[in-house]
Amino acid sequence: MISTEEQEELKKAQTDKELKQVFKKVASKNPDSYFPTKELRELGYIRKNCESCGTLFWTTLKDRKVCGDPTCSGGFQVVINNPSQIKLSFIGVWEKIV
Repeated sequence: MISTEEQEELKKAQTDKELKQVFKKVASKNPDSYFPTKELRELGYIRKNCESCGTLFWTTLKDRKVCGDPTCSGGFQVVINNPSQIKLSFIGVWEKIV
């Protein structure tokens, strides 16, 4: 259960970003109440702390040190180690679909 103080913080949030920031703090204290932690661990995920921003995140990569936020990971990374035999740029994918 969340404390009265945490409830008040959630109520004070005026934007979705503020609400998310407060909820992340609340959920990080007791992740088992908010996330399927048992199932994630059974699937091989581990919970880590980002060395750059301090955010807790789930990953299957034991050596991963930062979360997936672009500011922490050095930019957007949509697909790492793409198994596809066909290499297309963003425009190439667009032209293929449209």
